[in-house]
Amino acid sequence: MRIAVSALGIDGAASTSSVFGRCPAFVFVDLDAMQFEGVANPCLASGGGAGVQAAQFVLDHGAQAVLTHHIGPNAYAVLRAAQVAVYRIDGGTVQEAVAALQAGALPALEAPNTPLHRGLNYMSDAQRSLGDCIGEGTMSASYGGGRGAGGRGAGGGRGRGAGPGRMGGPKAAGPGGYCICPACGHREAHVAGQPCSDRTCPRCGARMTRE
Repeated sequence: MRIAVSALGIDGAASTSSVFGRCPAFVFVDLDAMQFEGVANPCLASGGGAGVQAAQFVLDHGAQAVLTHHIGPNAYAVLRAAQVAVYRIDGGTVQEAVAALQAGALPALEAPNTPLHRGLNYMSDAQRSLGDCIGEGTMSASYGGGRGAGGRGAGGGRGRGAGPGRMGGPKAAGPGGYCICPACGHREAHVAGQPCSDRTCPRCGARMTRE
């Protein structure tokens, strides 16, 4: 049996992702041979319909079951139409999720458990810090919305200001710093005038975010 696990990385030791359509990566596991194959999620930066595209992506990779925290109605409908079972996981690593499935400890989802286009109000602090997204159709960001004291800067640091944002975020990052891949952790120096979100990771192809 071949399963797909929504994850933050591309191996069995990676933490599971709390979202499906815009998770950084999927780890495909052959339960018979216990072989793990990590693939960056090409739907991560999709402008819309990420859940449906991700569902088709895992089907194209031969998944017979999906393990994820939350899944929206459109993605769920695509998977169930293909008779792919969906199981709920709650934290831990990919390997731990697989072990729980084999032990019969994971509940099967009989319906989607995330509203369509789930909003930013549902984000956890961990998801904000990872630049992860919540729900299918909304990307989160690790930034507040304020002005830095020395210039304009989002709370998490996109602007040039040196002060904290009004939303309580850290100091703006300024023109230096790094871009980081949320899927594999690859880091590159930030280039002034080029947003990290416009760059793709040279290792795995995922969209990069500002560190």
